[in-house]
Amino acid sequence: MQTKSTANVYVETDGASHVFVEIDGIVYSYGRYDGSYSPASGSLAPLGDGVLLKLEGKNATNFIAERNAKYPTDKYSVKVDGAKVKAYYNKLYNSGTPLTGKDGYYKYGRAIDTYNLMGPGGNNCTTITYKALNYGGANIRPAQTPAGMRYDFNNYNIINKDITLLNIFGDLNSLL
Repeated sequence: MQTKSTANVYVETDGASHVFVEIDGIVYSYGRYDGSYSPASGSLAPLGDGVLLKLEGKNATNFIAERNAKYPTDKYSVKVDGAKVKAYYNKLYNSGTPLTGKDGYYKYGRAIDTYNLMGPGGNNCTTITYKALNYGGANIRPAQTPAGMRYDFNNYNIINKDITLLNIFGDLNSLL
């Protein structure tokens, strides 16, 4: 029996953007949190260690508040089987290698694979989010970028009422 939960998907809307998920008070955020394979390119290089952050409690709440204060963000609420979404992320997280010598949220990160900004077939913040949501029964078309996800969610909402856009700035007070 599927138990519906709400996965809150945060899509940052500026620059290169970022996507992360909160479900049942746990934040999962995937990115190049350990640098790229091309140090001269910094965070814009297409390849690097794919690091999954798993944040709970106050760390999760603070991460959401800090990211949303720093970057313009849309929040989408997607109905999914929460146990399956968390199982997907937790399997990746538990198979990863803990980061060493990191501070703040990054000390909770684990390298799980190679981050590939460009694809096809590579993982980035958007593709990992789609995989987790679809594993949880969302049945939505995957995109390669945060902008593509935002476009899809805005258009998909017309036919699927399981996705709801919330204005993050109006909802921010509920996080604090």
